[in-house]
Amino acid sequence: MSQRLSIARKPYTPRDRVDRDRFNIILDVEAEVISNSYLFTGASVHKVEVYDVVGRMENVIQRYLRGEISEDEIINIIYNQYRGVEIRPSRRMPRYLDKIIIPGSSIKGAIRSRIEYKCSPSISCYSVESRELPPKQFYRRHIGYWGENVVDARGACSPDNVCIVCDLFGAPGLLSRVYFTDMVMSSGGVSFLKDLGVEAVNPNSKFNLEVNGVNFNFTDLGLMLAGLEIFTGS
Repeated sequence: MSQRLSIARKPYTPRDRVDRDRFNIILDVEAEVISNSYLFTGASVHKVEVYDVVGRMENVIQRYLRGEISEDEIINIIYNQYRGVEIRPSRRMPRYLDKIIIPGSSIKGAIRSRIEYKCSPSISCYSVESRELPPKQFYRRHIGYWGENVVDARGACSPDNVCIVCDLFGAPGLLSRVYFTDMVMSSGGVSFLKDLGVEAVNPNSKFNLEVNGVNFNFTDLGLMLAGLEIFTGS
C-alpha cells in the first residue's frame, strides 16, 4: 500500500495581471531532430464504445413516461447497447497549409512530463485527480529514476492550492500560464517508414516554435528551460 506523500503547494499565481518582480515572456525556439533517429507524432489504433440506441430510444422513453420502467432501467438499456469501433489515426505527419507541423498541445504535454521527470516527485501531483496514481506501466520511467516513492498517494491540486507544475501548466479549473504555438518545419523533410507503416520526420530536420509565458518569475523560466532541455546539458 502506498504512503501519503506531502506535495509542496501554494495559492495559484494570478493570470490576469503581471505582479511586481514578474514578467511576461516570449521564447523563440528552434528544435532539431537528432541525427540518428526519425520523429513521428501520432496515436495508436484504439477502440471506442459507441452506443447504438437511436432506434430504440423513442420506445424506451414512451415506456418510461407510462411508468413501465425506471430511470435506472433506461440507463442500463443504453449501456447494454454499445458496440466497439476501431479508430485508426492518420499515419501521416500533421500538416497545416501544406507545412509539416507538430501540434502545440503535444509539445506542451511532452515538456510538462519532462519537467515532472527531471524534478523531485514531491513538487508535482502528476495531474492525477484521485488520491492514487494510475497503474505503474504508465510511468515506469519515473519509477526507474526516482524509485517507488512516486507511487505514494499525493492528492489532486485545486485552484487555491496548486503544485508548482500545475501553477505553470494549469489544472482542472485553472488556466495555464504558458502557451505553445504549433511547431512548424523550417527545413528538412519526411519519409515513409515501411517497417512501421508511418510517415516520419527525417533526421536533422528543423522546426520553429514560440512559447508565451504569463506572469513568470525566474523559477518559472528555469522550469521551462529545463523542460525544453536548454542549458541542461542533457
